[in-house]
Amino acid sequence: MESSALLVRIRSKTPRNKKLFTTAIIDEDGSTFIREIIDTDFGGTDQRGIYRDIPDVESIDYVHSPYAPDSRRVLSRGEKAEFGGRCFIGQRWTCLRIGRPDINNYGLHRYIIDYQLVSGTLLGENQCGLSGDTICWNAIPERWEWDIKSATIQIQYPYILNNITCGEIRGYVSESEATSNADCDITQSGNTVTVTTKKH
Repeated sequence: MESSALLVRIRSKTPRNKKLFTTAIIDEDGSTFIREIIDTDFGGTDQRGIYRDIPDVESIDYVHSPYAPDSRRVLSRGEKAEFGGRCFIGQRWTCLRIGRPDINNYGLHRYIIDYQLVSGTLLGENQCGLSGDTICWNAIPERWEWDIKSATIQIQYPYILNNITCGEIRGYVSESEATSNADCDITQSGNTVTVTTKKH
């Protein structure tokens, strides 16, 4: 049996994300597929798209927005340095920019991102303040700048998970500093764990 912890951070900025849905499908060998569905309300401000700063990416498989430009570009190290500090400059980080620099977006738009992590990234021992074999996933985008109003997070794993916890990270703190028992509702149905959380 493995323990599981989710690290959740909700910050207050504008524009805002009305909803985030994300699912991780983790195989027994540690390979991990993740789908993110991000509903972003740009409001009346002119925004050319969104970016995602994702650690330990093996591949970006699919990027789509039904109504907003969804051209994607993975930034090089030099481009990251020119991107206003919004992407971490490090080998384990992938900076994905979605949108077109010549088209502004207004109002509510949905973005869908599918990617795979380097095998074994979420599996380990004694992670997130838990002991033994663990799954530790920072499911809310780690360097996301905008308010996230609500999030629904799922993990699918071949085995039943025990000792499921949800913690909140404020700013860029270490896992050991995460606050446990954040404002999360956790349910489990078979091998699927669902966590819902709202900004408060």
